[in-house]
Amino acid sequence: MRQEHFNHFTLWFARFALALIFIWFGALKLAGVSPVVGVIGQAMPFIVQYPILYAMLALFELAVGFALLIPRLTSVACWLIVAHLILATGSVLLSPQAFESGFPALSVVGEFVIKNLALIALALLLIAHKPATIGPANI
Repeated sequence: MRQEHFNHFTLWFARFALALIFIWFGALKLAGVSPVVGVIGQAMPFIVQYPILYAMLALFELAVGFALLIPRLTSVACWLIVAHLILATGSVLLSPQAFESGFPALSVVGEFVIKNLALIALALLLIAHKPATIGPANI
């Protein structure tokens, strides 16, 4: 595979993987079976106290995930991901639930949330490329 084709495939796969993550996580929330409801409840209790806010979060994640599948919407979706994950990561990492026995020993929750840094980096990488260069037609 030529390097140019590999680069196009890699960017397409990154966009698809990020879309899958957001669609899956949003669907779990919408179905009421997300394993992170407790984490959200501790970090931002108002979101789980009001079912409409929790449903809006789920729909937001689904919308962002589906938007990533549309090349023209990739940049907008990625900026929304960056903003969303900065808020989510910051709210949890600034809480005691992120650490086992104090900084820097991460808990499972902390490890789960710190992976958001990689997702933010991936979203920024996709923003850096024109949507036309990351569609499957260019593979």
